[in-house]
Amino acid sequence: MDNYHAGFIFVFVCFGIVVFVFVLATIQENRFAAKAMAWPVVESRVVDRLTAAVDPVTYDIKVSYLFDGKKYDSVARNFYGKKTTNKHVGDTVLIKVNPRKPDECVLFS
Repeated sequence: MDNYHAGFIFVFVCFGIVVFVFVLATIQENRFAAKAMAWPVVESRVVDRLTAAVDPVTYDIKVSYLFDGKKYDSVARNFYGKKTTNKHVGDTVLIKVNPRKPDECVLFS
């Protein structure tokens, strides 16, 4: 019976840790997305599509863009839930660029 209780407690603690990490990550992403709302919108070109998930198919979009006269290549984060399956190499997409760290951007269109 003691092994049963120990196993139950172990599973309960592990589940609690997973939930805590998920909630913490969600809060952090929401804060980042809120900051990105104020970033300037910049036109960029898709230079690569990296498979992020297979089912359903989603992609991380690598873009190239100019900001303050300097060229950057970055994987655009997708906090706004933009569709990525319709974005192909060579397409023009709008991104929001972090003015303090211009190599950091968020997919906007």
